[in-house]
Amino acid sequence: MDPALQKNAKAAKFSILACEKWDHSGCVNYRCSDYYLYAFKDRASEGQPPGMLTSMLNKYLQCLMEGLTAKVFRTYNASITLQQQLKALTDSQDSIPAKILSYNRANRAVAVLCNHQRAPPKTFEQSMANLQAKTETKREQLSLAKKELKQAKQDVKGSDSEKLKNAPMMLSK
Repeated sequence: MDPALQKNAKAAKFSILACEKWDHSGCVNYRCSDYYLYAFKDRASEGQPPGMLTSMLNKYLQCLMEGLTAKVFRTYNASITLQQQLKALTDSQDSIPAKILSYNRANRAVAVLCNHQRAPPKTFEQSMANLQAKTETKREQLSLAKKELKQAKQDVKGSDSEKLKNAPMMLSK
């Protein structure tokens, strides 16, 4: 490996030199966050939409390596980070449940480190509307059931007083 690349890799915030088998085409030491933050700082302050910054970053990454985009870089970074976490958290002697637990912990750590956030599904709004309708229906059913219970208690109370009034007559027969 080129000594200059190695030196830059040590200084880089996001170094992806984890696998020596990979062909390092000069962009693996690239600090996406620095480029994103500093190269477009002026445009961001002018209120330009973030999507424009991403497209410009992708164009720059394409110049460095064909097919490289911010998404590819993030995916590669997450994969390498997961490998490192698995290596740190697992032992070949572990049982299967322990390995599964280690995997889940590593996956959670990668999600935190790489700031992964699950996007809401496309049908989220419709699902929420359906849930709201079901909730409202259940509330109405609960209200009706409470009214029926109250009426039933009053009916029982009324019939008990009738029985008490008639109790002396029943005893005399």
